[in-house]
Amino acid sequence: MIKKTKAALLIFALLFALTVPFVTVSAESGFVIDNGILLSYTGSQKEITIPSEVVYIGDNAFRNNTSVEKVVLGQSVMGIGNCAFYGCTSLSSVEQTESVGAIGAYAFYNTPYLNNQKGEFVTLNDILIKYNGGSQTVAIPSNVRVISPYTFAYNRNINSVIAGSNVEEIGEGAFYMCGNLSNVDISENTAVIGGYAFYDTPWLKNDQREFLIEGRNILIDCKSEDKNITIPDDVVTVGTGAFYMSGLESVTFSENTKVIGMRSFMGCENLKSVNINDGILLVDTQAFYNCPSLEKAEIASSVQVINDKAFVKGNITIYGEKGSVAESFANANDIPFNGGGILGDLDGDGVLTISDATYLQGYIAGIKSEKPDMSIADVNGDGSISITDVSKLQMIIAGEQ
Repeated sequence: MIKKTKAALLIFALLFALTVPFVTVSAESGFVIDNGILLSYTGSQKEITIPSEVVYIGDNAFRNNTSVEKVVLGQSVMGIGNCAFYGCTSLSSVEQTESVGAIGAYAFYNTPYLNNQKGEFVTLNDILIKYNGGSQTVAIPSNVRVISPYTFAYNRNINSVIAGSNVEEIGEGAFYMCGNLSNVDISENTAVIGGYAFYDTPWLKNDQREFLIEGRNILIDCKSEDKNITIPDDVVTVGTGAFYMSGLESVTFSENTKVIGMRSFMGCENLKSVNINDGILLVDTQAFYNCPSLEKAEIASSVQVINDKAFVKGNITIYGEKGSVAESFANANDIPFNGGGILGDLDGDGVLTISDATYLQGYIAGIKSEKPDMSIADVNGDGSISITDVSKLQMIIAGEQ
C-alpha cells in the first residue's frame, strides 16, 4: 500500500501546477482535463478508464452521471475531489485505487459502490469513507490513516471517539454536529484536523481550555475573550477557523508556529494589524479574508506560500522584503506593498531629489513602462499614482511640506 500524507499531496500539487504545461483535453473520449486535473466527463460510456495524465479527479467531475457503472482509476490518480462521483446511481465498481491518498467530502455519496458495502468501517485504501455502525463508543481501526470529510456528520449515537496513533488526518467536518459527542481522544500523531471537524459537538462546546490544542500541536479553538492574543509557544498550526469572527484586535505568533490555516482569522472585523514573523511557512486560503479593519500585514521572508485570498485588497498594505513571496502575492492581488523604502524615493538612492519627481513624471507620461512600487510612489496616499503625487513630491523636495 502506498502511504501518503496530505502535506505531501499538497506539495506535489504545487509542484505539479508549476511544472506541467497548460493542457486541456476535450475530445471524443469525453474527458476534460486541465493540468492533470479531470474537470468533467461528458461521455456516456458504462465502463471508463481514467486517462494516465490525470493525477486528481476534480470536484463534481462525474456528479449525477447515471451512465457510468465501472471506473478504473489506474496508477496515476492520487486524489478524488468533493462530490466527484456524487449521485452516480449506476456506479457499482471502482478498481485500481492503490495510488489514491486523498478523498473529498461525499465523493461516492448515493452510489451502489458505497451503499452496498456493509462492513462497520468502509475504507478505500487507508481512508475511512463511511461508518455503518451504531456504537456509542467508536475506536477508529488501526488500518485507517485518514478520516475523510463528513464521515460521521450528524451521527447522534456516538458519545465517545478514539482516534489512535495510526490516524494522521481528521477531515473537514468529520464529526460535524454529532450532538452527543462529549469525549474525544486524539493522538499526537494527528497532523491535520480539518475545519468544522467537531463543530457543534458537546466536546468542543464544553472544553474549558483557553486554547484548545490537539494532535500535532494544532490550535483548534480559542475561548479567550482578550482583544490582544499571543499564540502559545507549543502551537505549530493555527487550525482552520480557530479565530473565525472573533473580536480580537491584534495577534502575536509564536516562533514555533509554521502554518496559519485556512480561514483561521476570517471575519475578524476589528483586527488592525498582524505580524507574520520569521519561521512561518504557509498562510493558507482566506486566512485573513473579510477583515475590513486590517491595515498592515508584516510578512517575513520565511513564508514560502500565501494561498488564494489569504489577504484581499482594501485598506491593507503588505510589508516585507523585496523579491519575497509577500511582494509577489501583493503585486498579483493589487495590494500595496512596502519593501522598506522611503516614500517618494523612486530611484532608490535613499534621498528625495528632483530625479525622483522626474522618474514619477516619466511613468505617468508613459515614458517609463515599469510600474513603481505603489507604497513608495503613492505620495499623497490616495491609492493611485497620478500627477498629484508628483506635485506633492515636488513640494516635499522644495521643503514646503
